[in-house]
Amino acid sequence: MKEYKKYKESDKGTFSYWFAHWRAYNSYAIEHGVWRPKYLLHDAEKPWLKLIMNYEKVKKFHESHNRHHLGYKGTKPFDYDAMILDWEVSRFTKEDAPMNSIQTMDKMYERGKVTCMQLEHLSRSVRYILENFTVCIKLREDNWKKYIEKIPVVKEKENLEENKDLFLDKYMFLEFEDGARVRTGWSDKVQGTELKYDEVFSAFFK
Repeated sequence: MKEYKKYKESDKGTFSYWFAHWRAYNSYAIEHGVWRPKYLLHDAEKPWLKLIMNYEKVKKFHESHNRHHLGYKGTKPFDYDAMILDWEVSRFTKEDAPMNSIQTMDKMYERGKVTCMQLEHLSRSVRYILENFTVCIKLREDNWKKYIEKIPVVKEKENLEENKDLFLDKYMFLEFEDGARVRTGWSDKVQGTELKYDEVFSAFFK
């Protein structure tokens, strides 16, 4: 991915800020083979609206009228692919948005802005857009068994309760290639993007 200038919070609403994000958004989509003609209009109304209203009003209007935002108020379905793209490329042009799309998905769930149903849609879009990635979560007393039981070869050969110390405080990981899960296991160290919430991690099992 080409390097772009990262803009500060105070730069939001400027034409250069919008154009850098627009270029990164379209370039990323092209590089990953998921580009659509509609992406040429990504956030296209922002610089024009900024001529007649302040940035906060532009932002509120934009989010409520565009399907790639969780604040969308229209009647059409959310555009989860465009949403994941937006989250993924924001870190390339915004100083205050260092997270990738998977971390943002986790954060939005923490803030109560994403439902469990939306998590399933978002996880499918991550598999489509990113294709190759790994997610993991720390195995704790309250969650280790439900995840380990999802590995048939382990469930069949191990007395799980007697051997739970093999799993506690380890990291369950899911590795994806070409959008398909190719490896499931556990490790002493973080693998890929660490998630905080079981509901988010579970969405990638489906």
